[in-house]
Amino acid sequence: MNNPKDIKPLMQAINDYLKKNNLLLPSNAEIVGGIDFFEVYVENVPVLFIGDRPPTVIFEIHETEYTDRYLRPQVSIAV
Repeated sequence: MNNPKDIKPLMQAINDYLKKNNLLLPSNAEIVGGIDFFEVYVENVPVLFIGDRPPTVIFEIHETEYTDRYLRPQVSIAV
């Protein structure tokens, strides 16, 4: 299988989702593909699940319980 990061529509869908939800994908993120899905891992922890619904490619992106922890930019709060 080709590197999922080389699939332009997939990466566009991920980037659009990240931008819309104020998330950042770290450089060490790995994208693993299956038959009809992709999973995004950071430090071997699943942070996004992406379903691919044939016959047309519609990437449905779902967060996991770890999404905020690994993808949300840390904001310092001054008191």
